[in-house]
Amino acid sequence: MDLFKGCEANYCQLTKTYCEFSTGHGCTSTSGFCPYESAVNEVNLLDVALAEHNPYCKFEREVSCFINGDCGIISLTSDDNTGGVDFDWEKIWGSVKTSIPRQKNVTMIHTHPFNYCYASHIDENMVKGWRLALGVPVLFFIFSYNEIQGHLKGKCYECDKNDNGKIFITEDPEYDVEHFDFKLGVLAKLMYGLSKVPVLTDEGIFNIEKELVDASEKGKFI
Repeated sequence: MDLFKGCEANYCQLTKTYCEFSTGHGCTSTSGFCPYESAVNEVNLLDVALAEHNPYCKFEREVSCFINGDCGIISLTSDDNTGGVDFDWEKIWGSVKTSIPRQKNVTMIHTHPFNYCYASHIDENMVKGWRLALGVPVLFFIFSYNEIQGHLKGKCYECDKNDNGKIFITEDPEYDVEHFDFKLGVLAKLMYGLSKVPVLTDEGIFNIEKELVDASEKGKFI
């Protein structure tokens, strides 16, 4: 496929759908974001933000993010598929074990395909494993776009250990993304944008991760 052929008659050669884009190669756009552009250029934060709002972008991949308490964002990862994602153990453990003082909890965020705002048994077992390995409570958030309501939704699972040493999970109701802390909501939207951009390379997500981690370290973000 010749990506440089672009889109003709509002039909995108990359996504095989009609679109509303206009960036000089045959699309007509008011949004300023085009799947064609992301195929030939590394994705940036503007692309991510626009993709989150773009109704023509489908869910392409699960994305994960790890926040170590007050230390901020530690990692942002994706395996570029819709069936799962790994968290970056080396970065996470390196941060948690050297935190002074020890953080009261850690936060793990995970995007899911449309209309799937709940944890699977695999997710729950994974979170219990992280609680055991890290030795601190885990707040596990899932974000998913609800097509019926036309809104990004979020759900929190808290994983901890009781006095008898048994690891358990409590589940909060599902809320609109605006219900959550403002910075967490912004991060969730950016992550969902990363889930929807048509093309995401390892270098692309690495660059986004670096921007978010740098902003977090400077106190401008979570």
